[in-house]
Amino acid sequence: MATATIRQIHLFNSLAKRSGHSEGFVSSYSSNSQNRFRVRVQQRDNMTFSGQLRFFSQNLRPDSDEVEKAGEATDQISRAIHQLFRSHSVDRITPFGSYPKKTSVRGMMDVDIIVYINNRHPPFGDIIEELYQIVQRNFDPHCTKNFFQVKLRYKGLKVDLLPATNFLPTFESHRCDVDRSIRIQHKRALEYVMHQVEAGKEYLYSTSLSGVSVFFERRRSSFSHSLSRLAKYWCFSIPVTEGLVGRSSIMEYLGAYAAEQVAPDGEDILAGFRYFLNMFDYTDNIHIYWTEFYDENDIPRDVRSQRPLLLDPCSPYNNFLRIKNNAHLLREMQPYAKATLARLDAAITHFRQGINVDMETMISDNHLNDSDTDEEEPHEEAENSMCILL
Repeated sequence: MATATIRQIHLFNSLAKRSGHSEGFVSSYSSNSQNRFRVRVQQRDNMTFSGQLRFFSQNLRPDSDEVEKAGEATDQISRAIHQLFRSHSVDRITPFGSYPKKTSVRGMMDVDIIVYINNRHPPFGDIIEELYQIVQRNFDPHCTKNFFQVKLRYKGLKVDLLPATNFLPTFESHRCDVDRSIRIQHKRALEYVMHQVEAGKEYLYSTSLSGVSVFFERRRSSFSHSLSRLAKYWCFSIPVTEGLVGRSSIMEYLGAYAAEQVAPDGEDILAGFRYFLNMFDYTDNIHIYWTEFYDENDIPRDVRSQRPLLLDPCSPYNNFLRIKNNAHLLREMQPYAKATLARLDAAITHFRQGINVDMETMISDNHLNDSDTDEEEPHEEAENSMCILL
């Protein structure tokens, strides 16, 4: 858990709810047309609904074929760039994102690859163009590009290719291990951004700072990883989230935060999932940050005052909820969260009665009825329930 970084005054009253013991479960699996796992519950002695939910989340992990394909994509694309990239010196190429962080979801896995360029600062228009040409000729003729990246498919797997400024001295690059190189890169990049980059332009160095995201998840427990996967799986089933920029990262970090809040009372994934879903009642008041990779004083005052705030653990400048219309889309998810909580309560009742429960449908059947979108008057006691003390 991050030390003294997220200090919450009020917890949701509804989050104390816990599942009772039932007669347990065994599970069978089959894939549907969306490559999601379907989990059917049958009864067995001395198991809980929460245990079944965690078991479901653990089995959302990518299978060995997906992991092997991700490794192959990273290797083949890296080789091609090292051989064919001519205009600038490439220091190293490394994967980041959910693939190395172990928070990927089966059937929804993608790979992000950072290309660290020596002696070059953003913008990277010409570099992206050269990477685009390499990818188009050798991997995917239908690849696309934008200001930050090249997007392609490798044997059906989504891959994002992002250039970044290398801040690791060349003499250190080839003699230190990967972990050390990531730490040095982040430290030097952050110092440069803080002292050399014009205010408002810090976002150009987001990729240069992003490598330590692997460390962030490495410090989290398997319980936290399970909750992040469950959060992502749920989110990916909601139509309105397709425009959510950084959707995977946002769900990972909200899941990690929910895990931190319930962990002191036991690693109960049902309580954690409830906490996560209830956060969507208070999206405008979300104010979350960690200080594992930068100090609290490094966060600019204008960023810290923003609401809602979900600050990138890698960068004190990157509020995920200020990007485009992310905050609006998060508010749009509230009725889906409410409907999922209702299905969750019904599923627990059925489970206790010995009735089979379809976990996949319970979590991801996100088609709203008119009644699900009816707004309720806010309860007075709940208005400040996401108040965070800085």
